[in-house]
Amino acid sequence: MAVTLRKAGFDDWALLYDMQIKAFEALLDKYHDYEYSPGAEKPERVRARLLEPGSDYYFICLDGEPIGGLRIFNYGDRCKIKRIYILPEHQRQGYGQMAIRLAEAKYPAARTWQVDTVLQEDGLCRFYERLGYVKTGRIDNIMDGMDIVYYAK
Repeated sequence: MAVTLRKAGFDDWALLYDMQIKAFEALLDKYHDYEYSPGAEKPERVRARLLEPGSDYYFICLDGEPIGGLRIFNYGDRCKIKRIYILPEHQRQGYGQMAIRLAEAKYPAARTWQVDTVLQEDGLCRFYERLGYVKTGRIDNIMDGMDIVYYAK
């Protein structure tokens, strides 16, 4: 099974949005974070991000079929993974790690990579740590029981 990245265009917003809502549903149900959670986001935000300069959206594809999305913000010598998601039925199979490695290879000028995630989600933290990301020391409290931790590579 081959994992590839396919650049998304503006006309792809509805599929990206639908997959994002499905992928983040469990975290939204757990934390009830209706302000910041990608699972509670409005479709207009996805459409706007597709037009944002420096923002690259990709489909994560398995044998050519979209199974998730990845948004990279390219600052030139630094890139930030703004969002990555895999549909629930394809999670925990290594596809996200493959997608990040493919993305990192697409931006050879980037000397630093950044990402953030929910501190209380041990699996998500381990996911990035296995890819070589290290905690920066910055942690932002979002609500009781939910903090955002920042990583760099």
